[in-house]
Amino acid sequence: MIMDSQTGTHQLLPSHHPKTTIDYAEWPRDAPSVMERNIITIICGNTRLHWALHEGCMNKFMPIMFWFTIHDHCKDGSAWDLDETDPCDLLEAHIANQAHTLIFGEGNKKGCAKSASNTAAKRDAPGISVFVVSSNPTMERKICHMFRDVPAKLFKLRNTDFFSTEEGVYPTMGVDRVAALYGAKLHYGAPTLVIDGGTAMTYTMLDEKSQIIGGGISPGVKVRLQSLADYTGSLPTIDHLKFKTAVEGAIASKTPLPFFAKDTEMAMISPVCAELSCQLRNIIKQYVARCQSSSVEASSSSLPSSSSSTRVLSPQGEGTAEKASATSIKTKRYPVIITGGDGKFLKDLLQADASKIINVEPDATPIQAHAIDIRNVRNLVTYALGDVIYEKFSKKPRNDPEEKLRLKIQGLRIAALAIDQKEIFSRGCVFNITPESMIEGYVFHARLDNGTQKDLTLRELHDCLVLYNEIGEKPGPEGSTVLGVDEDWITEKKMWSKKVQEELGNVSRLIRNRIRQLKPHIEKGEIAEIFKKRSSIESRMNHETNSSKKKAKRSSSVAASNNLRTLLGKRIAKRFPIDNGDLTVNAGDQIFFGTVKYISDNLLHWYFVSYDDGDSEEIGINDVVEGIDLYEVHKCNDPMHQDDVENQQKPACTLPFGSKPTGVLFHSNNTEDNLESITTYTDLSTLLDLSASSDGCNAQGGTSTENERRISEFKEEI
Repeated sequence: MIMDSQTGTHQLLPSHHPKTTIDYAEWPRDAPSVMERNIITIICGNTRLHWALHEGCMNKFMPIMFWFTIHDHCKDGSAWDLDETDPCDLLEAHIANQAHTLIFGEGNKKGCAKSASNTAAKRDAPGISVFVVSSNPTMERKICHMFRDVPAKLFKLRNTDFFSTEEGVYPTMGVDRVAALYGAKLHYGAPTLVIDGGTAMTYTMLDEKSQIIGGGISPGVKVRLQSLADYTGSLPTIDHLKFKTAVEGAIASKTPLPFFAKDTEMAMISPVCAELSCQLRNIIKQYVARCQSSSVEASSSSLPSSSSSTRVLSPQGEGTAEKASATSIKTKRYPVIITGGDGKFLKDLLQADASKIINVEPDATPIQAHAIDIRNVRNLVTYALGDVIYEKFSKKPRNDPEEKLRLKIQGLRIAALAIDQKEIFSRGCVFNITPESMIEGYVFHARLDNGTQKDLTLRELHDCLVLYNEIGEKPGPEGSTVLGVDEDWITEKKMWSKKVQEELGNVSRLIRNRIRQLKPHIEKGEIAEIFKKRSSIESRMNHETNSSKKKAKRSSSVAASNNLRTLLGKRIAKRFPIDNGDLTVNAGDQIFFGTVKYISDNLLHWYFVSYDDGDSEEIGINDVVEGIDLYEVHKCNDPMHQDDVENQQKPACTLPFGSKPTGVLFHSNNTEDNLESITTYTDLSTLLDLSASSDGCNAQGGTSTENERRISEFKEEI
């Protein structure tokens, strides 16, 4: 979705422009559905992608599997070329077996768009929620490419999703640092200190009031060693495996690495360990001193005045309140949480003798082992992600009717006209919904079984549901289905589809009118034939568009409609059938007036119309022009009508070629100015209205207009 700068409305992105960035999550809207049994999280590190598979809401999105992949390299070590790499091949190379089963299905199926779509159709919630922690646009583009052909919803988290600015988050603070601090606070309380040993070594402190004090960033082990090789002419590159082997050998043999080394590699490794040991001790001492100072101040402020001789019983016996308070401060242990790939190594350096990795400097003041509780917690950020997602999920309204309706729609099967000319219809499922302020503005994202994505408006969704209810799944060999599901599964999907159609009719006038239009054709089983006819018409329309060498002359109103914005603010009229018991209100009372407010879909030429009675709907450009025509006839009944517009020219009913016409075409024999016949369009609704009567009478029982007569004639031709 993109924002139109002039109208302030959202427009659909063309399907041929794949997303290359990940949108930030909006809470609680983008929290996972209660129907999702698993979600995926990805943390973009400096050198790796850290993946995790989480359980659903019933288990509070607890991570159950962890793995990582190296940036920008295939399994054989070569670099990925996103423009030349199939998205499913790239995704398959990055995910663990259990995640592969979730996305592509059971067995040894090769990952492809079709297997992903078929597997999604069988899940309760087809769209997999994927939450990403990243500040790396290159990695985001890679992740978007991976999930391009998979029914998935990608969201990125902000640092303020974990702590607010009032709690100390600053704009450039890394999301992974804030997430780790959130997880430490949730599981170990405050105050707390988090040390992350990754490509960069970071430390961050949270005080007893859960306020972020701040922290620091310095080179990690790899960067320290690599920088020596990069910025000198002859020093070797020491990889992480060689460094780890040297450290573990010193611990096992209890022989510290030599401070005065006699070989180049050891002369590089030993100082790195010594520097980190000294730095870590300083960080811990600063942290403990700050915590104890804050505790003393808090205790002093809560003590009674000096004039009082109140005495309390301390753990050592009877004494003053000040003595008891000081004793409790000294005995309190403050949590130090170490995480990251080098977490165990950093924890070993914090032991009293540095775990015999190095010889600690002779005059070094040891850290107060009794004052800290050091823990090495792997995957701390991943656990924090599960925690914060569950917190946001818990705030999702449970009794919101719109949320319940969205849950029912996700996972429904649809049928639509096939893009591939070898087939007539394609099946698929709705895997995600982009909500707007009104349901008529919703965008429904569907993934077809052939792997292509189709974005639907509300009316298109309804039509696709109706078509699926009539034709069901694509038949396979020997009475089976291509999807591999039984008849009971299909019947259940159809049942839920009918219920959703009814609910959509209850909340949208647009769908109520659509249900009235389609009802006689549904009863006769004609929906598939109508869609086939529409496909034939559109094929013929495209052929004539490509072969046409001359431009038809437009009438003044049609020429004006080429500039879509000229219709904004126009008054229109529209007939709506109103039932009053057994009597139908007369035609004059069926006219409703409204105003064209804004363009709701710039590509498909859809407009948002607000009616004077408070209702609203989205209609196509054809309907807008017809509404303007009808308004010219009935404007005398419009209380908002102004005398100065009475002489406006009446717009013609015909429309020029559009970039993406939505209906059927008919021909006019207009030879004005020696032009060839004009090809114009009307929408499928008109075709349905007119198909009920073979004599060309309109749905209201009156005589056909000239345009309707020509449509009927054209129908007979095809």
